[in-house]
Amino acid sequence: MANTIVVKHRSGSSGDPSGLSTGEIAANINDKLFYVGTGSGNIVFVDKTYVDNAISGGVSYKGGYDASANSPNLDDTSPVATTQGDMYTVTTAGTFFTTSVEVGDVLIAEQDSATAEANWTIVQANITYSAAQIKTLYESNSDTNAYTDAEKTKLSGIEASADVTDATNVAAAGAVMDGDFSTNGLMKRTGAGTYSIITDNSSNWNTAYNDKINSASFATGTGILTLTQQDSGTVTVDLDGRYLTSETYTGTVTSVAMTVPTGLTVSGTPITSSGTLAITLTSGYSIPTTTKQTQWDTAYSWGNHASAGYLDANSTIDGGTY
Repeated sequence: MANTIVVKHRSGSSGDPSGLSTGEIAANINDKLFYVGTGSGNIVFVDKTYVDNAISGGVSYKGGYDASANSPNLDDTSPVATTQGDMYTVTTAGTFFTTSVEVGDVLIAEQDSATAEANWTIVQANITYSAAQIKTLYESNSDTNAYTDAEKTKLSGIEASADVTDATNVAAAGAVMDGDFSTNGLMKRTGAGTYSIITDNSSNWNTAYNDKINSASFATGTGILTLTQQDSGTVTVDLDGRYLTSETYTGTVTSVAMTVPTGLTVSGTPITSSGTLAITLTSGYSIPTTTKQTQWDTAYSWGNHASAGYLDANSTIDGGTY
């Protein structure tokens, strides 16, 4: 071995070479070698510098540490002497410098004469987290595929036995999809699972709705019937048949007939497709003017003219004929 020195048995001597006196060994190694032992009649030494360097990074267990009482004194301004690699196990929980430590935690000196917390490595054996801390740490990891509260809420809104929404499942549920319509319009069911499209006349429905009669009132003094529509429009009708509204209405009828009072005659009634209704005076009847009617009324007010004694062509006056 490169760092090992083997001292041979002295010439002319016999027995175990370990019988060399301390003075003889000291004179030969000059504090540069480390005595290992004997073997095969030889004394074995190893380079002391090599041995010191080899163990300088190792761990040397020193015993337990009471963190509550700081025993032995490790975190005081004048701690016990320590060497790099010294290791203690916490036997009583407490505080090591500024860090809380629990039973089972391990303290390892990172340098000789460790006098500050930074000179030590603290290996915590009993790391504890609250449920909330564990949950936060878990969900903050980008590759954990964490099952979050938001996802749980979303899943809670899905019905039991829910299935993927596709044409097959929608049809099985008795529903329809946009693909079931080939043109625009209104859907009409024609049978179990079959539908047809009809023209959308909903605008006409709105008109019909607005024209709907909501209320009616009648004025007894004028004989006018007023009908109020859904859209607040009004239609007024005179009960004698005259139409008293500014609105124009058109339509188709199958028959129109007319009746007239005595003294008048109507022809062309009824009209079933097209034609003219004509009114004439019945023979022996006339229609006087309002002027004539006024004169008649005035004359009537004078009394019974038949007994008034008016002169006529056959009248005789005493004293002669005229």
